[in-house]
Amino acid sequence: MTSPARPLVIGDSPRSPDRSLSLGLSGPQLSPPRPSSPRSFQCHSPPYDTRQTRSTSQREKLINEPKAPCGGVKPSPPIRSCVDLSLNGYNESAVADTGAQENFISARLATRLKLHIWKQANAPGSIPPQFINAVGQSMKVLGHVTVSCKFTHEAGETSENRFWVLPGLIVPLIVGRKFLEVTECLTKFRYRLRKATSSQQLSLRALHMELRRQRLNCRIGDQLVQTVPDTGSDLDLMSLTYAKQSGFHIQKLDPDPQLVQFGDGSTKQLSGKVLAKFSIGTQTGMHEPHEFYVLDGLTSDVLLGGNTLDEFDVFNRHKNNLFELPDLDQFCDFNYVRWVQKNGDGSFLEASFDDFEFKFFPPPPGDPPDPPPGDQAALSVFQRLKRMYRRQSQREQRTCLSLAESETRYRQYLRYQSDKELERRRRATEEIARLSQDRQITAQEEENAAQHQHDQQRQAFVARYHAAVTSVQSSSIPQSTSMSRP
Repeated sequence: MTSPARPLVIGDSPRSPDRSLSLGLSGPQLSPPRPSSPRSFQCHSPPYDTRQTRSTSQREKLINEPKAPCGGVKPSPPIRSCVDLSLNGYNESAVADTGAQENFISARLATRLKLHIWKQANAPGSIPPQFINAVGQSMKVLGHVTVSCKFTHEAGETSENRFWVLPGLIVPLIVGRKFLEVTECLTKFRYRLRKATSSQQLSLRALHMELRRQRLNCRIGDQLVQTVPDTGSDLDLMSLTYAKQSGFHIQKLDPDPQLVQFGDGSTKQLSGKVLAKFSIGTQTGMHEPHEFYVLDGLTSDVLLGGNTLDEFDVFNRHKNNLFELPDLDQFCDFNYVRWVQKNGDGSFLEASFDDFEFKFFPPPPGDPPDPPPGDQAALSVFQRLKRMYRRQSQREQRTCLSLAESETRYRQYLRYQSDKELERRRRATEEIARLSQDRQITAQEEENAAQHQHDQQRQAFVARYHAAVTSVQSSSIPQSTSMSRP
């Protein structure tokens, strides 16, 4: 039995030719690369002949599309970005998905390649990672595989890479944001991306795999919005809650209903569409009308899909408007709030207030907090790599979230529960109005009691969460503490 795979280590500059980069497998290494060791893709090598690139890009093909239609929205078929890889000599197209940090492989392809699946739960003390789709539902993961990879149309050495195995994955292969950033597929070496046109009859997809921290500043209407850039999505999506709060007119879809498919094969009905003025960046100025499709339960306010990101060349022309969600304080790198569901392993959005406990994970003993912003240069290379390793290894547990990540989940959960409760109260009011007068009094008393219970449970949940956050922000706590409901 081997220990769990260690996290990605990225050097200060991915273009540096004297540094070996490992994509998701090896831990921190400062030793020079040896000829016998597998190396990563050579990001610093010059691109091959662009004429060959154009010839390759013309050979479009569909990427393991689902066989049954799930409903269409746009009149024109989506254009998806792919990366052609060779895995142990087997050529396959991988979807380029910035909505995922990690790489993913379908169980079917892993079986075809006869790859051994390492089950994370078998490692002592380890917690299997949790991945969620665009509406917060958990996706089953079998474990991970390691496989030798190289770009199909490039000569060069291979590198060992980790892929998480999902049994219901609707495409054979997904390469996530870490892979795309290290290999610079979205920026310097865009020729590595091949555009594939999907069949119009097949379902539109949102391959969002994890809660994302990267954001893109945009203006929608008269508001500044921190949108989620996701090259794995065919649509530009807006949450139903945000659309209502912003006062946008939600138009009905024709035909109705229409569905969007997630990475695990599950589907959900779209709630409509919104037409709003849109521009990238924080400056007010030219705004073009833009169409967003409304999805109830979306874990972010607005998600921008691959077509829009490609049209605006976001990762090159607008990289100054890309940023990571800021940590709330200097201890966020190593202090985590773990969300524990006591009952079941379903969507955290659907869990009751009483179902959550919060646990605080402090920094390891003897490891100093990060210096203030601007003093990061004071850290040695070894210290930065050590921090990166420990940060990634804790976040792989996925129930352990930094303060910024936890705050995002907290707001999403409360927003979802508020919408759910308001809808329940609306239905209850209508049902009571249809009762006879003598039964209305009893029914109203029961409804008042139900509302009071909901409010009390919500207040207790908020108090438990803030108690956990206060513990995280306090650097004087020497060991883990657990907060549970009274």
